[in-house]
Amino acid sequence: LADDGTLLYVAGEGGGAGELQLDIVDAVGNTERMTLAPRPLRYLTWSPDGETVAFVSSGQVFLFNTTLGSTPSPVTFDGLNFGPVFSPDGRRIAFGSLRAGSNGGDVFVKELTDDSPPRSLGALAGNNIPTHWPSEDVLVGLTTDAQGSPGDLWWADLSDPDSARVYDYLVSEADLRAIQVSPDGTLAVYESGESGIREVYIRSFPEPGQQTLVSEGVGIAPAWSPDGNTIYYVRPDEGVSTIMAARMRRNPVPTVVAREEVVSGPYVGLALHPDGDRWIVARGASVSDDGEVSTRLILVQNFFEVLRERVPN
Repeated sequence: LADDGTLLYVAGEGGGAGELQLDIVDAVGNTERMTLAPRPLRYLTWSPDGETVAFVSSGQVFLFNTTLGSTPSPVTFDGLNFGPVFSPDGRRIAFGSLRAGSNGGDVFVKELTDDSPPRSLGALAGNNIPTHWPSEDVLVGLTTDAQGSPGDLWWADLSDPDSARVYDYLVSEADLRAIQVSPDGTLAVYESGESGIREVYIRSFPEPGQQTLVSEGVGIAPAWSPDGNTIYYVRPDEGVSTIMAARMRRNPVPTVVAREEVVSGPYVGLALHPDGDRWIVARGASVSDDGEVSTRLILVQNFFEVLRERVPN
């Protein structure tokens, strides 16, 4: 509201700046709007049963049941938390956390079946973000420092729950991110900026053999299909994210045989459903399916006169 009585305001749907809404999108673009109210959120991930989504909002981890549409339930209550991933049985959740007593961002595991406090996997150097919990005994993630240095990739052996052992998987001057392990546990897919742009690669796992390029051009946020024969990734381009499918031939060596566009939208975060046929996506709370902003700027002149007429006293 200006001194001369000119009023400018925003009309339409949507939340405040930085607030996102959740939708479920399938491979042909059908969209189901979630009942979750818009809010800042990051790090989307599905539970193994495909009913619950974990995310981080305002530094805390929450669970949202997409079937019931209930109010999100908090998993954490203190610290600055990031990168939640479910255990294969869905009974635990691992996440990185900056909190009192942690050595930078350490990795913690929280039992979801009781009220016990999160358990640290041990003091780790740098800030550590879990990205996938592919089997009971294996957890993978990345580490960086407080200044946002290029990320390196690690895997943790959880076979002894009281003494997790963490090993380097890939250490590079390039920025490495988003590692996920194939369903059969023999390959890892990840992002790397080694070429000057972000691209998706695969290598053998747990020992990293020769790499194979998966994406064609920029590629981020890779995920394996349930059968391990397709790698989905995102090709971002000026506010629109296109989900790509890289069809793989596994033998005698992993090879990309085709790349296909699946679906596009104004997505700023997503996670592949365990069934491999749909995604939970986050997008701006005032952005429509076609990328149009569903708000309007309204200019009112002589607002003081309007106000006097409507509120004479």
